[in-house]
This record gives sequence, structure tokens and C-alpha cells, in this order.
Amino acid sequence: MFDRWKKKKTATAIQVTAPLSGKAVPLSQVPDEAFAAGHMGQGIAIEPSEGKLVAPFDGTVAHVIKSKHAVMLEDPATKLTVFISYWD
Repeated sequence: MFDRWKKKKTATAIQVTAPLSGKAVPLSQVPDEAFAAGHMGQGIAIEPSEGKLVAPFDGTVAHVIKSKHAVMLEDPATKLTVFISYWD
């Protein structure tokens, strides 16, 4: 009955590329329980093959975590957080 007053959402597709080269690893294999258990959301880990990190899409930096281990990127259609971590 009230559907006509609801704001219609339209999906906008954007291309998101890998922020670095390397081997994709399931989050379940990451030695950080918060990521491995899915508490930080869906995603993948990447074991880098080179030391170069690039923006995965044409957006803006919305926030840099104080410890500089994560960057939040956004554009009008999406928001993405890139975590940078090291493990053996």
C-alpha cells in the first residue's frame, strides 16, 4: 500500500580491481580471528607478490585509521575498506 512513497533504489555497477598483485587467500585461512570468523565482513586476503598498493576503483579516501592499517574508500555507489596487515 505504501510502496509508491518509498524511494526507489537503482543499482549502479562499478568495476573493483584487486588493490595489489599476489595470491588470493580465503579469509578463513587468515591468522586473525576477527577476519577468519567473518566478524569484519566478507572479502579475501591477498599475499602480495610485490610491494605496490593501488586504488581498487576511482573513488575518494573517506578515512584513514589512526594507526594507518586501514583505508576507507568510497564513491557514490559503494564503500570499501582496505586493511593492511602482516603475518608469517
